[in-house]
Amino acid sequence: MSIEIETPATTIGAGVTLCEEVPMVRRERWEEIRRLWVTERVPIAEIARRLNLDRKTVRRHLHDAAWQPYQRPTRAETVLSPHADYLRERAEQVNYSAQILCQELRQRGYQGSYETVKLFVRPLRARRLAADRALIRFETPPGR
Repeated sequence: MSIEIETPATTIGAGVTLCEEVPMVRRERWEEIRRLWVTERVPIAEIARRLNLDRKTVRRHLHDAAWQPYQRPTRAETVLSPHADYLRERAEQVNYSAQILCQELRQRGYQGSYETVKLFVRPLRARRLAADRALIRFETPPGR
């Protein structure tokens, strides 16, 4: 009797880590969209179905003369921006406590909310926890 195990389909790829952004359409997919449209004259809706993309995504990439990797727009200046370096430096020293950091920032003239500080500290804490988990050693006692 054999047991079949279903493996989930990978859509992103093996070389991707959780910390980096992944473009929806990589160069190979963009070339495939162009090839289907130009050489085979496949309709946009059919290209979208075949490649599991939205029609608007296919249409947008057909209008592009050349493939361009996705770039996130630069973030606008926020109330917390002048204090970002201080937070990155101090966060580990206070065990990533957003309450302590917010109190310290208020003494430095910060006028924003606690929620903003908390949202800033969250990925710093998560990155640290992930690094800690990667370094945990697992040892077993010697066998008999």
